[in-house]
Amino acid sequence: MSRVKGSTTDGSELLSIPGVSITEVLELDSVLPKLRFNLAVLMFPVVAVAQIRLSLLDYKPTVIQKMDSVNTYTRAFLSKDGPLAYVSAAVALRRSMAVYVNDSDTSNLVEDHTDLSTNLSGALTTRGGIHTALGDPQKLRAYRRGMMAQVAGIMQSTPLHTPLRLSRNVSKITPTNYLKSLPFKTDDFTLSQVTEEIRTRLNSNGDARVFTDVPSVPNGLVLMEADLNISRVAPVTPDISGMKQDEVNKLPAWRKAAYIQTRSIKEGGMS
Repeated sequence: MSRVKGSTTDGSELLSIPGVSITEVLELDSVLPKLRFNLAVLMFPVVAVAQIRLSLLDYKPTVIQKMDSVNTYTRAFLSKDGPLAYVSAAVALRRSMAVYVNDSDTSNLVEDHTDLSTNLSGALTTRGGIHTALGDPQKLRAYRRGMMAQVAGIMQSTPLHTPLRLSRNVSKITPTNYLKSLPFKTDDFTLSQVTEEIRTRLNSNGDARVFTDVPSVPNGLVLMEADLNISRVAPVTPDISGMKQDEVNKLPAWRKAAYIQTRSIKEGGMS
């Protein structure tokens, strides 16, 4: 049975997975049984970051990228380990399957996936393409790691720079309709399992995870964060509300620099 959805039950647009051909990678679904679950975990913070970006369109992507919450989502989910490593390793294997053409079983494929997704050291490159890589195991591994890096870069940049490429309705996705919006079957795991994994990686299973965020997210949370046990606070900065511009102009250079940085932090311009 196909694991790829054609549409949501209500006909709305499915999410696009950045850097991943979902039809191709799910050809490995029976070999890598945790693939769809890891995709679901991975896309949850991607959608959350996209919603943060769309709620703060007056700010440049570089400002959003420096926010405590966005930086945390990136490090916890969109860096090289965890769900991203599992998914990007699967993508890399699917794009270099010719090496297994004479294999009688999937043991080599599974072994290579385990290696790529857990041993994150070594060379990486996509130079020369698959034609150059196939003849040498070291070159093949470096090529696959290069493809993994490409997936990671696209996964990180899309919600910040082109969030609507995920879906024109990405700002309306909630935990309630999230699984329905994914372009693959999700009937063998639950939303609570996905959010539990996310809270574990955010260390928010017990006390709430508090983000010190500037600029401020409207309403405190985006829709996708409702079940993550997180909250936001503004940074503690010196009070400069009583300082007038003519007074600032008369300050010595070192105090003027302090004032400018304080104002920039309050406005979200500098972390």
